[in-house]
Amino acid sequence: MRARWGSAEPEQLYPTGDGAFEFERTVSRLHEMRGEADPSAEHEVVGER
Repeated sequence: MRARWGSAEPEQLYPTGDGAFEFERTVSRLHEMRGEADPSAEHEVVGER
């Protein structure tokens, strides 16, 4: 049987158990990085005039 990568949202990968809280922080960072990669995402450029 072959694993299908990319078919689940990060929140679904590690919902409970040892390390679940830490993984929630990882998920949060993944969402932040997705937003940074999305050119349509609203963001602020610091130091630019």
